[in-house]
Amino acid sequence: MTSKKMRFRRFLEKLGIATSRAGQGEPARPVRLIMGMDVGTSFSKAVVQLTRRRHLAVPFDAADASDDSRFLVPTAVAVMAGGKCRLGLHEDAVQMLDNIKMPLIDGTFTDDTRLHLTVFMTLLFGRVRTWAQVKVENTLGRRSLDWTVNLGVPTDSHRDEIVGEYLRCAMAAWRLAEATEDRCRPLTLTECRKALVAVEGFDAVPIKVFPEVVAQVSSYVQTPLRKDGVHVIVDAGGGTLDVTVFMVLREHLQNEEELVFPVFARTVKPHGTRYLVRHRWKDADAERSGEPSPFRNLPSEAATAGLLGMTAEQLRQIDEPFGSAVSRCIGETIKKAAGKGELGWPGRLLLVGGGSSVELYQRAFREYKTKQWKYKLDGIELPRPDDLEMRKSGEMEWHRMAVAYGLSFDPDDIGRIRTPEEIEPVERELPRPRWEVRSARGDGQW
Repeated sequence: MTSKKMRFRRFLEKLGIATSRAGQGEPARPVRLIMGMDVGTSFSKAVVQLTRRRHLAVPFDAADASDDSRFLVPTAVAVMAGGKCRLGLHEDAVQMLDNIKMPLIDGTFTDDTRLHLTVFMTLLFGRVRTWAQVKVENTLGRRSLDWTVNLGVPTDSHRDEIVGEYLRCAMAAWRLAEATEDRCRPLTLTECRKALVAVEGFDAVPIKVFPEVVAQVSSYVQTPLRKDGVHVIVDAGGGTLDVTVFMVLREHLQNEEELVFPVFARTVKPHGTRYLVRHRWKDADAERSGEPSPFRNLPSEAATAGLLGMTAEQLRQIDEPFGSAVSRCIGETIKKAAGKGELGWPGRLLLVGGGSSVELYQRAFREYKTKQWKYKLDGIELPRPDDLEMRKSGEMEWHRMAVAYGLSFDPDDIGRIRTPEEIEPVERELPRPRWEVRSARGDGQW
């Protein structure tokens, strides 16, 4: 064994992770891993916590990746001849399932939605599990893995019906991913249908669900550049615009200092880039077949105007109602938070997500960055964490991985974020989630 591997083995043992040694004959304890999973409207991402100080972005095959990064996989499933399902986009597919998450946001959750989401998550779970197994074996030898999975859900409340449906599909997908590995069999739509019917009979599955806005807060507060005070995160995604106003505070309980992160207001609206494209093409009365692919970066305003056969100024006029809705969503969320107490302005304003490079969202960001009102905001970039290992590929900004990174921590650490409704992980019981509220005294007493 090389000295480098020996040093890493001793490092793991200090963290409480047992390692096997030749000749001892004692089975090594399983390696505990945490998977943060962000199922996006257009692209999905995963980050795995290997140790407390080491989080790894999961790469995907070049055939599945977009031009700008190998760490993004299209939220799509290719059904091949013979019924085999494959992850991502494949030209030789006989059927493509490529609008998997949008029905959740539109509120049109059907049996087909459940099926498509289940088969996608099964393939995604399987890919990450296989990658992690190889990663661990290369370092520690053959070891079993003890998984915890944190999954983001596109909602601002655990009371939303989406939560129960999302969790049901994730549970079925996890069991299917395990079974597919054991049997080395290809996954089919028929197998996924059967798994969804049998989901109530599953044993405990190591999956917890968090609103994606909570994951965004987690991604920021885990970085060393966090700062006390009020923050506003604007996440412009493919399907939704998520606006979250939260505080970073230091709370003293039983002579100990603890960082807490109360969320004072949050809004999730269908104002993402896909809806922007839909608005533009509908208002321009253009052929839908000419819309840009959701699996490519959105063209610039100049390029979009050219596609629609108009000037940039005409496109701006078409965009005005949509841009006003985006700006109004940000402003109303800030005012709602400010109405709950003195938060202490100025605060920090962050624009993140795949839509953060789109001019319309950038204008809304600049508007509130420079707005002369009592809720003064300083615009900053989301700091990249030191413990995230992700080789830069293309021109992708790291914050597109922020939700997955924010979910790649122990659920108890994520749960330190508190909202007026005391957001907690959704437990396994279906369809109603179980609620837990932390005592203000910090000692578990009411």
